[in-house]
Amino acid sequence: MVKPVNEIKTDAPEKATGKTRIKGVGGVFQNVLGGNFLRRESSIRLLPFFLFLAIITMFYIANTYYAEKKERDIQALRKSLKELRYEYITARSELMKQSQQSAVALKLKDIDIKESRVPPVKVIKKKESALHD
Repeated sequence: MVKPVNEIKTDAPEKATGKTRIKGVGGVFQNVLGGNFLRRESSIRLLPFFLFLAIITMFYIANTYYAEKKERDIQALRKSLKELRYEYITARSELMKQSQQSAVALKLKDIDIKESRVPPVKVIKKKESALHD
């Protein structure tokens, strides 16, 4: 009674679970995208952490939008300030031009007011002496 060394088994036991586990990076993505990782108890314990990360991410995105909006506002204000500075310089030079003696004389010529040809005189008040008491 010699036992054969190599036997072909026809009745191979199948896995009772029926789950095929995929290894590697592709398996991780498949578990995450398929939602299989949420069924594990360890992932349920990590749920508060995932919610915390989601809230932090939302704050980060909102802060980025806020900063970009503020930067656009600053640029608009700088442009407005530049335009107002040019307007100020123009108005100041116009006022200086209109306040010159020749420009004032031309404007007053229409209402018959003429400029004085006599230079102004300085009036000095003398101190009163103690004799007048």
